Amino acid sequence: MSFILYNILRILELLLLARIIISWVQKDNANVVTQWICRVVDTVLRPIQKILPTGNTGIDFSPIILFILIDLVKRALFSTFF
Repeated sequence: MSFILYNILRILELLLLARIIISWVQKDNANVVTQWICRVVDTVLRPIQKILPTGNTGIDFSPIILFILIDLVKRALFSTFF
């Protein structure tokens, strides 16, 4: 069970990285894979974005916060396993 949860968190990290790269380049809205990645990751990022406003800078720090949260969860749950 813990191996499955660890892999889910790892896949979420990879999807988040893909979402960051997609946001830097012009995303193809017709691409089904791009739409799926954005939909999955944005669902997780939205609550963080509500708590952490961008302010005057226009920079979205929510992906960084999500990376930190995923890492904290992995460390708390799997420090004895891995």
